[in-house]
Formats: sequence, C-alpha cells, structure tokens
Amino acid sequence: MDTGIQDDYVVRIFPQLVSSNTQALYGLFEGDVMKTVAGYTIFADHFAMLGRLRSDRRFYSKGYATELLSYIIQDLRKLDNVQWIGAHTQIENKPARRVLDKLSISPVESTYHAAIDDWQHLGEIDPGTRWEEVTQLHEKKAWIQKLSETSFRIYPYEMYYPFPYVEQLLSDAYIESSAFYVNDDGTRYVMMKEDVKRVRRTHVKYLWDDLHEQRGLWRTIAYEAAKHPNNEAPWIDVLPTVYEALQDEHGMDFSEEWILYGDWKE
Repeated sequence: MDTGIQDDYVVRIFPQLVSSNTQALYGLFEGDVMKTVAGYTIFADHFAMLGRLRSDRRFYSKGYATELLSYIIQDLRKLDNVQWIGAHTQIENKPARRVLDKLSISPVESTYHAAIDDWQHLGEIDPGTRWEEVTQLHEKKAWIQKLSETSFRIYPYEMYYPFPYVEQLLSDAYIESSAFYVNDDGTRYVMMKEDVKRVRRTHVKYLWDDLHEQRGLWRTIAYEAAKHPNNEAPWIDVLPTVYEALQDEHGMDFSEEWILYGDWKE
C-alpha cells in the first residue's frame, strides 16, 4: 500500500500482530489490491482498542476505513470477554475522528502526554521530601479505591492506551509490578510502572489535577526513575487543566492533545 508513512511501526511489528492472541490485523481488498488495514488490541481481557488504521493514498475518502472498522467492531461484539470498544487519536487527526463519528463511537476525555526529559533537575529543585513507598498489595489496592475521588475520567493503563477505569482493569499482577508512593499527609499517591513502546520508560500515573502543586512529587518521580538507569525519560499523562501550568513552569515538550473514544457493549 502507498500510505506515505516513512518507517511505519505497523510494518515492523507485523509478525507480532498476526500471531498474537490479543491482537488482530484486518485488510480490505479488491482483488489483489489492499486498500485499507486496521486492527485491534485487547487489554486486561475486557478492553478492545481499535488502531493501526492505514489507507492507500489512492483510495482516500472512499469510505473504506469506515467499512473495515465497522466489520472489526462487529467481530469484537461477538467476543464474550470484550466489554468495551474504543480508539485513541490526536485531536488534530480529523480523518480518523470523522470515521469514529460515522461509527457512532462516543468521545470520552482528552489528555496530553510528555516525556519528562528534565526529571533529574526537577527532582533536585523540588522543595518537598520524597513520598513514602507502599509495597504491600493490599495497601496499594486500598489506595486504588480512591480513584473515584480524582479528576480523571480515564486511567492511563499504558503509554498511548488509556481506558475508563473499572476495577477489573487493574489485575493484582499489574498492581504488584507498579511502584506506589504516598504523600506526607496521606491525601495523594503516585503510581509508576515500566512500559515499552519502542523504548522502555517509567510511566507516571498521577490522577489529580494539582500535580504542579504537590511538594515532593517530582523528587519522588526522580527517585523511582533513577532506579532504572537504562530507561529513557519518564512519561506522564495529564488533563488539559494541568497542561498549561506544566508546560510553562516545567518546560515539558507535550504532545498534541489526544482524545479517547469508546463505548461499553450493551
């Protein structure tokens, strides 16, 4: 296909996509000509994220992407374990958003993300003390129950892959493999987990909109990041309400705004 995409990651991971139990890739053909490809990945056994949409530039605006994704959604609806179907795309990706609108998939929430390239400096100038680490599974799970008190309507499960939060999204194994730290007065926590999207990073999950006001938080992020010297800079997802303050005060290079679409199966 002539997609116009240089060094497309979908080409690099193609063998993985067609052999995985949790991923699938579909193609729409006319004879021997493949016009569009798309697929999905299933997370936590219940959440299906559509993606890998690519179209041959010769066949833009012909409705092929909508046709293929509609077919994929029908297949996903037949899977008993899948409870939620959605997609995550950049706000400025108008062609993708038009397709999602045609498929009647609902917008949920928008976020920004960034690599914290200056994490060492931010930790050094943070006037607070490092937060207390929580290591016991039952204590971590007790803190997770407080997610309903946060400003996030979605949970940043992996880099690029947020989902609406429900209890079964976070397995015991997922929680145990995550680092937890609690602030001095026991009102906030931060969760960090190793993730790989081409490079390995520490994925920071702080789910309140006062991140830039929390003393000791940057020192804590820096402490955890220093445990993984071979990782690239830590990664963080934030709400639009936090984006401006962090960009201005901390010099982060944020992505364009992304938006999550999705619906629960009836």
